[in-house]
Amino acid sequence: MKILSIYRCMGRQRGVAAVELAIILALNFFMLPVAFLFGRVLYDYNVIKQATEDAALYIAALPPQDIQSGPGMAAARERAQQMVVDAIAAAGIRPPESLEVVVECDGYGCVPTVPPAEYTVWASYTIFDGFVYVTYPFLPDASGNGSWSFSARSTARNLN
Repeated sequence: MKILSIYRCMGRQRGVAAVELAIILALNFFMLPVAFLFGRVLYDYNVIKQATEDAALYIAALPPQDIQSGPGMAAARERAQQMVVDAIAAAGIRPPESLEVVVECDGYGCVPTVPPAEYTVWASYTIFDGFVYVTYPFLPDASGNGSWSFSARSTARNLN
């Protein structure tokens, strides 16, 4: 008799696993794109942050005689900007349309006659692609256009 009552209880529980699976799959269907988006944004930010650090250290390590002329300073700034662009391409990130890389000396434009105490490299860009548009209804950005903008700034003291 006891075995028969246990068997009846099990009969009432049939289909519960299927309902739980349906609920879990429905929640994952909405949460998975959000997790991928945050992973992509964090990866892109990590790449751009490391690139700006490398570019700032590159300029800070240059000998003073290489950057105390107008063409020398311009070449160093151009090389630092190119380092950021190359790092983004090497990481497999599609080059963003709105990438902006700025090199500053002591918080201002670089003047070749005055040796700066520190160099700052900052880069910013906006992610525009179809994946952002999938998650936009759930995570709208401040500008309202379905994109994510972020920037990274790194400063290095003059090593010479």
